[in-house]
Amino acid sequence: MALRVGLLDIGAFGVVLVAILLPPPRRPVEPAYLGEDPALTRTIALLQADVARDPADCALAEELASALSDAGQTDWAIRAGATAAARCAPATRWRALLAVSAVHTDRLEMRPALEWAEKTLAACAEAGAAGCPPHQRVRLEVYRDALAAGVASGIDPRTDPKGFDEAIRRKIPTVRWRPPRERKHPK
Repeated sequence: MALRVGLLDIGAFGVVLVAILLPPPRRPVEPAYLGEDPALTRTIALLQADVARDPADCALAEELASALSDAGQTDWAIRAGATAAARCAPATRWRALLAVSAVHTDRLEMRPALEWAEKTLAACAEAGAAGCPPHQRVRLEVYRDALAAGVASGIDPRTDPKGFDEAIRRKIPTVRWRPPRERKHPK
């Protein structure tokens, strides 16, 4: 029996040879944001890769939104946090929601910040003590109450930041702690 090699066999051999000799495909992490701070740019790129690998981890999404906000990319930060909140595990959803609220606060958009803070508290309650510890819940309640006091005052923080801050302080007084002073007693 004679071995017959046709044109199709030669073509198939060529395709197999090319597939073997080509280097393996690589997908390097490249930042979509090229800012002035190389360390922040790298951090954003790595966080994007982490979020892409584990989209159900809202703690990573919170870090990404915070880094984007630090880079001045607040629209992107809001989008990243809101998108993550829609697909995160219920135990950590409150973290992505809080990130969105914080970005709105940074932008001095207090009504949306308050709305997202309310969503954050609801998600915290849904997560329970295991997902949202009691100390975090108290922190979130104080944050929400401060935003509510500021919004209820009707003061625009862009035009009167001191007035806005005073309205919050009237509603939620700040507790200050000082270490005890040494007393010098007469002998």
